[in-house]
Amino acid sequence: MKKIVIVIFALIVIIGISFFVFRHGNNNLTGHVIEEIERNDSYSISKVVFNSDDNKEIYGLFFTPLKNKFDVIIVLPAAAGTKESRRFYGEILVEMGYGSLVLDQRGIGETDGYVNSIKEDFDAFSKKGNVHQFLMARDVVKAVDFLQGFKGIDEIGVFGESMGGRYAIIAGGLDDRVKSIIVISSAGYRGSLGNKEADEFIMYINPNSHIRKIAPRRLLMLHSINDKVIPIADARYTFSFAFEPKTFIEFNETECLHGYCEPMRDYIEKELKKTFEDN
Repeated sequence: MKKIVIVIFALIVIIGISFFVFRHGNNNLTGHVIEEIERNDSYSISKVVFNSDDNKEIYGLFFTPLKNKFDVIIVLPAAAGTKESRRFYGEILVEMGYGSLVLDQRGIGETDGYVNSIKEDFDAFSKKGNVHQFLMARDVVKAVDFLQGFKGIDEIGVFGESMGGRYAIIAGGLDDRVKSIIVISSAGYRGSLGNKEADEFIMYINPNSHIRKIAPRRLLMLHSINDKVIPIADARYTFSFAFEPKTFIEFNETECLHGYCEPMRDYIEKELKKTFEDN
């Protein structure tokens, strides 16, 4: 009798996993669709979760165009920006015909946890432990793993705003499956700390050290000359380390300060078209 119960239980587990894979077309069992929260004639929005390298649960909003094949852009909000506050990026991208995965990054929104300070990260680096500034970029790599398990998804890009832009650049350097990197109002770190180990640490988490690895894939950086949070000179400096193909667009419109502004939209759409449709 006990053997029969065990066999029945095993069959239930197998059937459950098979149904999940069939329903969502996702063979990566480190993540799953939690629930569909919206649907219209053009697209659906689902809440999803996947696991990071250190087994943290990363939450996101997944915008899915209602068509058989599409490209997806991973969206990394600015510091303290939640997936809900940046869902407008998902709406913009899906209007252009692309899917998107808007993330709650570590310590933000539903993705709980504590993000180390620079000093704490340096201490971890010295002890060869987990450096959160680097794990944030590794989370993007895990997001790519997660997305590639879905049927219908073709290629993947990354879009980062401010803090998220730093991780977008690093992730683009780490993973050549990322075919497009778009960065708004972001830059790496400048200067030396005068200490070998400290400088090695800054290099490890510095987008300026990773940006040259993006080529021959495309890079677009968008920045306002009126940005008081991240000076445009810092963005130009970071851009100088990148190889072609690369594009830097400056904005002087009064509505363009730090972060997204409407004049950027056409440049984003043209860049995505060059990456995903013209190749």
